[in-house]
Amino acid sequence: MRILIIKSISAAIISVALILTGCQPQPEEQPSTLIFSGVESIELVMPLNNTDLSANGGKFTFNLPSEVEFAVIAVFDSTIQTDQKTIINEGNYRAGNHTTLPGFTRDSVDQSDLYVYDPSTNDVDETNSFTPLGITYHWAVYGYDSNGELTHASPQRSFTF
Repeated sequence: MRILIIKSISAAIISVALILTGCQPQPEEQPSTLIFSGVESIELVMPLNNTDLSANGGKFTFNLPSEVEFAVIAVFDSTIQTDQKTIINEGNYRAGNHTTLPGFTRDSVDQSDLYVYDPSTNDVDETNSFTPLGITYHWAVYGYDSNGELTHASPQRSFTF
């Protein structure tokens, strides 16, 4: 009798665990199309697609392959549009950071270390910190090899800030 009760309790615990596991929200499938064609992948880690960062800021994390010598994180106020290896909606490029600026570490950038993009220099202005407007943004990371060739890119993800 005691063994039967123990087996029944064990079966009930397993059943409840399986039910609860099935009820857990599953993460949304993340975008997988790289922003540039003819390049290798950079993996984005966080934030996930459609994340709201407005409550407490955020950290952008990614995995740069060892071949990437110079990397850029780019933030746009609309979907990032490209043709081959060229950004075609540069007017929507709002902020970013890159390998040679303060706050960029090998695999992450804090939101507070994003700088406003300056189209007159085709670069971000490290003297002008980015202030988000509470709208949806899109981010991606791309990288160059030691010869200055664009060789790697990530998919893009959206976030609200």
